[in-house]
Amino acid sequence: MASRGVNGVTVAAALLDGLVQMQKDTRSSSAALAATGAWTRDIKFAIPETGLSVGEIYGAVRQRFGHDVYIGGDLVEYSTGRLELTVRGNGVPAKKFAGAPDELAELISHAAEHVYSYSQPARWVTYLSDRGRDAEVAKFCQETLANQDDETRARLLNVWAIASQNLGRPAAESMSLLESAIKLKPDLWPADTKVMNALIVEGREEEAWRYSKQLEKTAGGRPGNVPELYFDNLDQMTWNINAIVDALKHDEASSGAGTQQSTAANYLAQMYLLLHDQLAVETELRSIKEDSKDRSAAAGVHFVRGRLAFEEGDQERALVEMRKFNEASEDRRVFSDFPTEHCWLGVIEEATGHPDRADTIFADGRRFVDCARFRADALDHRDDWVGALAVYASAVELAPDLPAPYYSWGLALLRHGGKRGPHWAEPLKALGDLLAKRRERKVARAKYEAALAEAPNWRDLHEAIEQLNQATP
Repeated sequence: MASRGVNGVTVAAALLDGLVQMQKDTRSSSAALAATGAWTRDIKFAIPETGLSVGEIYGAVRQRFGHDVYIGGDLVEYSTGRLELTVRGNGVPAKKFAGAPDELAELISHAAEHVYSYSQPARWVTYLSDRGRDAEVAKFCQETLANQDDETRARLLNVWAIASQNLGRPAAESMSLLESAIKLKPDLWPADTKVMNALIVEGREEEAWRYSKQLEKTAGGRPGNVPELYFDNLDQMTWNINAIVDALKHDEASSGAGTQQSTAANYLAQMYLLLHDQLAVETELRSIKEDSKDRSAAAGVHFVRGRLAFEEGDQERALVEMRKFNEASEDRRVFSDFPTEHCWLGVIEEATGHPDRADTIFADGRRFVDCARFRADALDHRDDWVGALAVYASAVELAPDLPAPYYSWGLALLRHGGKRGPHWAEPLKALGDLLAKRRERKVARAKYEAALAEAPNWRDLHEAIEQLNQATP
């Protein structure tokens, strides 16, 4: 084979290249091993005192004091022309890969995966998960979990929980795996993020909010011991969008070590959409590489494009993009990345004259706050105000600590005049107090005067007006 340019160095170099590429393609908070070839430090001059070369001394020191994983192997060509590639190492059991001569590159790729799986199991399962190979994740974790140290076991359990969710297993199974991971490694923050995501996927957004607040307490506040990126569920639920953008940018600057999203650009595009920064959205979308293996990234682009088109008034284009997004969301992996976003298709179906389709979407997502509040909006626009009020109340009941249902309900009240008891002095004074606190003195004075017209002898009201008059401009 040497006459064809195939020798030990070229095969080992190709395997090493495969390992390096897989590490590069793995977005994980688990530290990666540095991959180097044995010949890279084989410096061939002798040291007189010992008679050893620099390369030999380096190797001896690393073997004695380091924690390297040494990989070797054989490549054999039989008389039939068939190739057999074997790889082995310390901690990596020997495995043979056989095929035709023109399949050598594929054999090397499979061998690199084998080495990666045993030398860096936590990163390996993340690599598999990122590519939708959930069944392989579950099988690998089940077979190898018992042989790992506590930290590696915790990381395997974390990714196994994601695979379980994507495979449609009962929610209790994923939660049990995550709880076991956190028990083994209490500071495994990605597992806490997955707990919150699992709760949201199940439509338990209020519980997710409470879990997030407990994590914030554990962190000692913000910023604290928990990296900011792991509060993204809380920040999305409370519309603290700039905090997510800042955390993502910091994560990218540190090579994306902790990012749990399909791509940072995809996630940033969604966040800039919520900030109504169209230029930034387009910039991020242009940087997303077309990758058929990353279904969530492709789905995210359809979602962002659909929302942008809707905001621009192009409802038909918005409908096309959002329907493509919802088709992609039939994949459980995509749905877990976008558990509530499908509710937006109902808004667009309603706006484009398809109320029956909108109702179906809202009914399917009735456990989500967004679907509930959007359904209430739809009923209001259909002149069913009594029905809308009941659904707004149900949206608040789903997650009373989230701002979104109150926002939608408030807008609806404004559409209906925003007044209940226009001659009631107490609410007018309360609104005036709030405006005064925010130093919106002109508007606050107007509310106080309206209250004064209804209760001219209210002593506390007169005192509030006096304090407003004496306040420093």
